[in-house]
Amino acid sequence: MQLVSDDARYKDWIQKRKESPATFTRVQVIEQPLSAYAAWQLALFAEFQRRGIEEAYSVESACLLGKVSLPKSDILIFDNQRVLQWSYVPGSQGLVDGGTIWDVAAGDDIEQFLVLRQNVLDQARPLTVDR
Repeated sequence: MQLVSDDARYKDWIQKRKESPATFTRVQVIEQPLSAYAAWQLALFAEFQRRGIEEAYSVESACLLGKVSLPKSDILIFDNQRVLQWSYVPGSQGLVDGGTIWDVAAGDDIEQFLVLRQNVLDQARPLTVDR
């Protein structure tokens, strides 16, 4: 399995992440059995964690039933001040066609996303990494 971290196009990004004081925490919601793509993602995120550029967690969707209502697409939270929620081309299996941004500085309320993050993290487990 080839990881993006082995790809020369990502070497600069990996180095910049190592040098950045910002933390990067990722939680991947998964379903069993894992698809080949989900297995690749988890391996990639574990590699990033091994390299010290992010903290990576996973949680099975079944563990969230009755506890958390997940959005229909990925969200990213920046500095507890901004949220980006991707939108995808229908039927494309993940092709991004844009997104929605919420910004506290613009008067947007992002509390629902902060609560969602904590609720998901409460159920998540760190990815295991062989060092």
